[in-house]
Amino acid sequence: MAFGLVSATAPPAVAEDDNVITPQAEIANMSFLPWAPLPSSIGAVCLVDSGVDETPDTGAVVSRSALDGGPGTDFSPIKHGTIMTQRMAGPVNGWGSVGVWPVGPDCVGAGERGRGAGF
Repeated sequence: MAFGLVSATAPPAVAEDDNVITPQAEIANMSFLPWAPLPSSIGAVCLVDSGVDETPDTGAVVSRSALDGGPGTDFSPIKHGTIMTQRMAGPVNGWGSVGVWPVGPDCVGAGERGRGAGF
């Protein structure tokens, strides 16, 4: 009786890049945003997050509230809600972030662990 071991390796399969961007990928990457038309009238944005602290970039916030009875300020140690607000609506003022939303936001704080937000 004879036994043997054969070891064979095959090159890994590689798919060709077809350079086609699907509509889903385009939306996911937001590549259309720089060319999106601005709204014809003033609108509002609602952020449900960890709250919003007052900074030079969050001056356009017209409302902060939390259903847990808190003040709506940012309780997150990394200030996630404040940073998201700045990225949404921060003005061009030489401080912090410049937002992507061209009109005034209506931002709302969330309760502990992001629960209990309302507007």
